[in-house]
Amino acid sequence: MKRVTRGFRRTLIVIALALSTAACGQGPASHAGIPDSLWNSAITDPLKPAGLLPGQPIPQPVHRIGTFRGGDMVGSWRLLEIRDGRKQLVIQYSQGGECQTDKGVVVAETPAEVAIAPVYRNPALPCNDVALLLTPSGVITLDKPLGTRKLLHIPGDNAFPVS
Repeated sequence: MKRVTRGFRRTLIVIALALSTAACGQGPASHAGIPDSLWNSAITDPLKPAGLLPGQPIPQPVHRIGTFRGGDMVGSWRLLEIRDGRKQLVIQYSQGGECQTDKGVVVAETPAEVAIAPVYRNPALPCNDVALLLTPSGVITLDKPLGTRKLLHIPGDNAFPVS
């Protein structure tokens, strides 16, 4: 009888873990660190790459980070190229001005959407920033090709309007 009880207990534990994992997939955790309020106000990219300018340096991979923290600011971005069977996206993104600290880019993938959010932090001290926005280019390699998924802009500083 004890073996049946242990087996039954293990089954209940496995079911409970599966249900709790499924529940964790709902809400903010399902968006890989992007708060629901930002995710729900995202703008769909029209997938019309602007292209690299002649002589523009070859973009390097972006520094990916996992999530936002208190005080982080979201920058904007624009699509420059789609490469490698829709698995690589080349973007130009804002990382704040001379006084901000670049933190990296949050990339969240779901089965239906891919969201991109460049993140930077404002300085704690006053700064004489002349509103020069730093806009490097970088390559994002997706876990799976973009396919038919929507590409989302998380609302940011609006340096690159989505057209």
